[in-house]
Amino acid sequence: MEQLYDVDAERSVLGSIIIKPDIAYEVMDKLRADDFYRQQHRLVFLTLADMVQKKIPVDIVSITEQVKSAGNLEKIGGIPFITQLANVTPTAANVMHHADIVLQYSKRRQMMAVADELRAAAMDLEGEPGINAVQEKLSKISMHDDHDVMTMMERMVAFTEWMNERRDRAGAGVMSGFASLDLITHGWQDESLHILAARPSMGKTALALNFAANAAKKGKHVAFFSLEMSAEQVEARLVAAESGISSDKLMNPYLLKDEDWTPVLQAQDAVSKWPMYIIDSGAETPHDLAAKARQVQGKYGLDMVVIDYLQLMSGDGRRGSENRTQEVSYISRRLKVLAKELKVPVLALSQLSRSVENRNDKRPILSDLRESGAIEQDADVIMFLYREDYYYPERNTGITELDVKKNRNGAIGKVYLKFVAPLTRFALAPSQNYGEHVPDRSIPT
Repeated sequence: MEQLYDVDAERSVLGSIIIKPDIAYEVMDKLRADDFYRQQHRLVFLTLADMVQKKIPVDIVSITEQVKSAGNLEKIGGIPFITQLANVTPTAANVMHHADIVLQYSKRRQMMAVADELRAAAMDLEGEPGINAVQEKLSKISMHDDHDVMTMMERMVAFTEWMNERRDRAGAGVMSGFASLDLITHGWQDESLHILAARPSMGKTALALNFAANAAKKGKHVAFFSLEMSAEQVEARLVAAESGISSDKLMNPYLLKDEDWTPVLQAQDAVSKWPMYIIDSGAETPHDLAAKARQVQGKYGLDMVVIDYLQLMSGDGRRGSENRTQEVSYISRRLKVLAKELKVPVLALSQLSRSVENRNDKRPILSDLRESGAIEQDADVIMFLYREDYYYPERNTGITELDVKKNRNGAIGKVYLKFVAPLTRFALAPSQNYGEHVPDRSIPT
């Protein structure tokens, strides 16, 4: 097997810091001591990093004294080794290229260690496979060089690039397909947790599927985690919405008439081309779900995660002694972390508590989020669905309110939708009946 280290690159990085100490911070932003293969190189790197941070002059004499006072002089090979490091690197011009070499070999060694761990776990027939833990370690390896500490000058340069990208992408989020909603949210934003909550039978699964389908039609890769319905039920709803043939007929094909088959087959052909991935099993905990999402991201790419729904998940089996509120709080927090790790928006559906039913005004409020105030805290966007017809059938408005109650980085307001029940499909309500939507530009604290 080819050796997974480059001694010359490691020496060059250390020598570059010795001859030009002001590059140390840039190197330390990329590398850690453990990234060096040889122990003597790790010890010297730690010494140099400590000296730079303490503003101790970096020269042969000072380095020798620092290494000696730490009791490491003999471990690294004495004064000749330090002198050799200073002499082996004529210039620091290529230090970041050499640092990249060191980093890449470090990642490969870490991958080998994880592979060995996976092999050992696979051979241990008595224990659990532990695949989720291995996938988390691989994810951490891939994110090794993600760092946050930057000067404000660097931040502003990055911010300008970010604004330019958003301008070029006309909003930067994954669009919902509902113009009035996108006016408020500017699309589902990367690294954000979005909550769509409602009482049962309000249509939250149907609307979430509409969101997912609209994104997939635009070429966005969407992972849809269905913890309540089977994949076939989800697929029936997608084909119904696309074909105009009711999902009831699709779930019971003997009800289909001859003339129904043409639009159904056309819809199936269209849906088959969407980059959408339905997972209806094996994602009952945050760790399981994260593992599946990483699989999708690694194999196909990933732009959005949709979860139906949050309260059907359990807390990884480690929180049995805690109550359900604490467990849901843990799940909510893990979903927020997942959004940041995958750098995609996560849309999670949520049930509401029965307290809604005890009020004269049945419209949901933030405190109705079931089992956990942490959901309100963790979520970047919270939306509620409300259908007046459900509570007052005689009014027969046919309108569903989608109320954006929290939007951490933008406006709040209502969007009015029309629900076509047989096709499990939503559309914007006719503007001539309900007026053009004007979002509330106040930003909640």
